[in-house]
Order: sequence, then structure tokens, then C-alpha cells
Amino acid sequence: MTNKIYIKWVLIIGLLVSLFGNIILYSELTNKNSLLVQGTFQLGSGSTATYLLLDDKGNFCRYTQEKGILNQGIYQALDKGFYTLIDNNDNTYCMVRTFDGIYLFSKDNKTVDLYKKLASYLVLYQTSTDYWPDWCKSP
Repeated sequence: MTNKIYIKWVLIIGLLVSLFGNIILYSELTNKNSLLVQGTFQLGSGSTATYLLLDDKGNFCRYTQEKGILNQGIYQALDKGFYTLIDNNDNTYCMVRTFDGIYLFSKDNKTVDLYKKLASYLVLYQTSTDYWPDWCKSP
């Protein structure tokens, strides 16, 4: 008789743990803030890292600490999680936002890089504010 009660409680506890796990997973998957595209994303590490900055008005900038700004321009949403980037030289790039970060395809679509989320705000590693596009500067 005690074995049946023990098994019953183990099953109830297992069911509750599964239920709470599913609730947490569902809330994470439906959280609108978890896949925001705005912020700073990083490819690589250290002084050779490439950074991708995206603001909430549709501007983007890619830079390294060594070379400075690589390109900048605008981005537009195509569909949920899918974006197109157009730089100042009219080069077009495809971008996909996932839980892993941002996958940025090269302009010829032959390579893809994964930029990991570094911060939900813009991170600028240069000291001179003259270096940055106007949309990156504080008012």
C-alpha cells in the first residue's frame, strides 16, 4: 500500500515539475523582449572583434576597434526575425534574428556570421565622439 502512495506522489511531483517547466519555456518563447533586434552584437572577441550596432530607429553600424567603422546605413524588417540592411554604398545584406544572436549574411550570400548579443544598448569602444555617426551620439 505504501508503494502505491509513494509512486502516486512521485508522479504528481513529476507532473508539477513538467507543468512549471512548460510554463517557463512558453513565457520565454513568447517574451517580446527576448528577440529585440536593438542593441550591440559581437562577432569574435578582444580587440579584433567586429561589433554590430542597431538602434530603435532603423540605423545600423558595423565597426572594429582597429579599423573603425566598416559600414553603416539602415535596416528594415521583412518579416518576424528577418531583416535587410542597406549600407551607405547601397550594398544589401540579409540578417536573421534568433535566440543565438544575429546571423548576418555577406552581400554575395556566400558566408554567414553569427553576432552574439553583447548588450541591449549601444556599446561604443572609441573615445572620440567625432568618430561615430550622429545617431550614435548622446543628445
